[in-house]
Amino acid sequence: MEKKVQELEKQLEVERMYEPLTGLFTRRHFTNEAHHLIKPFLHFREEELRSKSKPVSFLFCDIDKFKSVNDTYGHKVGDEVLKQVANIIRQI
Repeated sequence: MEKKVQELEKQLEVERMYEPLTGLFTRRHFTNEAHHLIKPFLHFREEELRSKSKPVSFLFCDIDKFKSVNDTYGHKVGDEVLKQVANIIRQI
């Protein structure tokens, strides 16, 4: 029984990390984990970071006036807009 509870707690934690509509990390995840995510890079100097093969970025964004999209076109269209923005972010 305890193992089942631990598995459910782990599943819940993973689900809290990702926004279900877009599949991107949630703001809560970044807020809770920022020190773990950033710490490995703090000892690098700027030129060392530039020489790495893969760049590292953290992006927080807010879609200005997004409420008006939902109010004007409905939540279904708003959800599609969020999915498209998430896909664009992933491609960059």
